[in-house]
Amino acid sequence: MIERFRTYLLNERRYSPLTVRNYVADLREFLSMCGIAEEEFDPTDIKREMIRGWVVALSKHTNSRGQSLSASSINRRMSTLKSFFGWLQREGIIVKNPTMGLSRLKTPLRLPSYVSEEQMSRGIKRLEDKQSEEGDFVRVRNTMIMLMLYGMGLRRAELVGLNREDLSEAKDTLRVRGKGGKERVIPVLRVIAEHIEDYFDEISRSKICIIDKKALILSLKGERLSSHSVYCIVRDELQRMGVKGKQSPHVLRHTFATHLMNHGGDMRKIQELMGHSSLRSTQVYTHNSISTLQKAYNRAHPRGKRNENCDSGKTTNHLHMDDNIDPKHKA
Repeated sequence: MIERFRTYLLNERRYSPLTVRNYVADLREFLSMCGIAEEEFDPTDIKREMIRGWVVALSKHTNSRGQSLSASSINRRMSTLKSFFGWLQREGIIVKNPTMGLSRLKTPLRLPSYVSEEQMSRGIKRLEDKQSEEGDFVRVRNTMIMLMLYGMGLRRAELVGLNREDLSEAKDTLRVRGKGGKERVIPVLRVIAEHIEDYFDEISRSKICIIDKKALILSLKGERLSSHSVYCIVRDELQRMGVKGKQSPHVLRHTFATHLMNHGGDMRKIQELMGHSSLRSTQVYTHNSISTLQKAYNRAHPRGKRNENCDSGKTTNHLHMDDNIDPKHKA
């Protein structure tokens, strides 16, 4: 049953292999925690109470370091079950969906991690200077990867899944396959197009053996670059930039959205560029934008105060209005 669901996700929903692997792992974890062998699994035996008990067990579960699962991690597993049993119902394998009516756990609002504009500018300049000095395939490719993630807001899976045919002939647009196989077209900045051209030139000059002719992002062997390799490249580059905290490709995606928002980008357009199905996913970046505005306000306003709380991102009321103002004039 799970194998049939895997085939459905890959062939009909066109989910990425990594996403499908996570779905299958979630389902097998569910069966294991319920004490059900996969070969003996009968979906009609699953009741809502079993799923509720599983959610409770996940809430109490801790890893080897004593850390419990976050609400978002549990919600992701619940989403897997809802997709699975929804598919079973549509296929006529079950009549009643046991996940119907189950509510998601409340998750605390967490602001996305991002890199400051100053750090990004310095980091990109260092990358470009290094590329000019060395000019080898790896340096040229890595610079292009950083620019595409930061300049286009791509997910890591979207980047590694790109094919050459996804890039327009003029190199001014890129077709991207996002979550659920949804496609979107993203404009390519001229500076990124120039780096892509440098990358193609370097492939020819270095005589990279192209095994997978369709893939855009290649390894030294000419194979499609792995998702793990992209993670390591970005992590190392962000470390060189001096970025603290998270150092992943997704940080560059958050940075893309935050910088656009800080410069007055339209939220609907940013939603389209990032491939968010809901505007709620995009709205989180307004909090970073407001935080940046608060810092600028505190530094520029004649009644504001600059202190360490501003730089640490803590929001404090720095306007000390006169207490002796006539109440009649307070509005």
